[in-house]
Amino acid sequence: MKNAHFAGLALITLAACGGDTVQTTPASAEGAEATLDAYYTSAAEADFETWIAQFTDNARFYGTDATEDWPIGDVAEGIEADFGEGNGWDFEVLERRVTIAPDGKTAWFAELAHFTNTDYTLRPTGVMVNQDGEWKIAQLVMGVPFPNDIYDPMRMALQADKTGAEV
Repeated sequence: MKNAHFAGLALITLAACGGDTVQTTPASAEGAEATLDAYYTSAAEADFETWIAQFTDNARFYGTDATEDWPIGDVAEGIEADFGEGNGWDFEVLERRVTIAPDGKTAWFAELAHFTNTDYTLRPTGVMVNQDGEWKIAQLVMGVPFPNDIYDPMRMALQADKTGAEV
């Protein structure tokens, strides 16, 4: 699999995860944020063992294309090959919000991250679980945010792509 497949991720609405969640304090989110930091650092360093260790065994990875819905094991095959050639990805996290469930076993995160390899911004979002005191990524969605003022042209282009019509 190519890095381009992994670079994009579908936009997720975290409001649906609402309910009885509480916004975290910096101390309570520390472990979850450390996992996210390790994810980015290991990706930049093309360190596959550390990168894959940030995920649960049954994690899902969602890319920007509707067909990009993979078990982490399928994603890992391509990533391991790319990292083995020294091809990592470098992200600069611009914003991060982590929400921990009251029971302390689940976290949701939303970020804005500049993907420096290709010079564009993504909105990584996902779900983490606390397994034996360690936060692991259970779901990762890479969204591509775009301005609202181009929504209609984007929608029309996507519809045309689906139907084969001219834009």
